[in-house]
Amino acid sequence: DDGEEYRWMSSEAIVFNPMPERKLVEVQIAVFGVYGAELPMLNCFFDGVPANILRERSATGGPLLLKLQAPKDKAPLSCDMLRIESMVSASPATLEGLSDHRLLSIAVSQIAFSYAE
Repeated sequence: DDGEEYRWMSSEAIVFNPMPERKLVEVQIAVFGVYGAELPMLNCFFDGVPANILRERSATGGPLLLKLQAPKDKAPLSCDMLRIESMVSASPATLEGLSDHRLLSIAVSQIAFSYAE
């Protein structure tokens, strides 16, 4: 652990938009780690609208950056929540024989919402 703060996500999560009255352009998620896989395999939705997911690897070895954007014909959009579903998740108890029975998928260190002007 490099002193980076993060939270493990289970197989799915809901993130509420802090400013749902504003038009959303993009959500950036910094992924500090992936449990049980090399890269995250996610489906993401803005109030049910599928998000396009772009991956950017940091040149400095920092977290993987995921940029979630609405489809071009719907952007920018208003939404109340972001739903994240991981297609890969596992339990340390199952995978490594540990006593930790949590279901883990990605370790998220930051989520940032970007809005239209």
